[in-house]
Amino acid sequence: MVMKRLFRTGTFKLPAFCVVLCVTLFFNSCSNAIVIKDPAGLAVVNTGDDFIINLPENHSKGNLWTLKEDSLKDEVNFLNAVWHGNEKGIYFHFKAVKNGMSKITFFERHFADTTSVKSFIVKIVSD
Repeated sequence: MVMKRLFRTGTFKLPAFCVVLCVTLFFNSCSNAIVIKDPAGLAVVNTGDDFIINLPENHSKGNLWTLKEDSLKDEVNFLNAVWHGNEKGIYFHFKAVKNGMSKITFFERHFADTTSVKSFIVKIVSD
């Protein structure tokens, strides 16, 4: 009903609406998540923060990383995984839920074979 009225009266400006929508979506999609690339050492993340584990993955050679199913504890929630191409690899997105330590393990698979294993130790602390 409201949209019909806006379109009928001519007060609704579609280009201006699209610009506002795009700017809002852009700023909401940008995040300041911590990116962890190296499994050596301990990564420290604040409770409630998002973090990303980045692993090199080349689909043209048949290599894929998979998250070990039982490696997540109550401290960390798995959000999603996004592949950014052969050059950038795959980004596994997580959220730190509560204080503690978590060991997150990944398997690198080449077709049906496991070729390597990487584990990341994440310590979740209060702000």
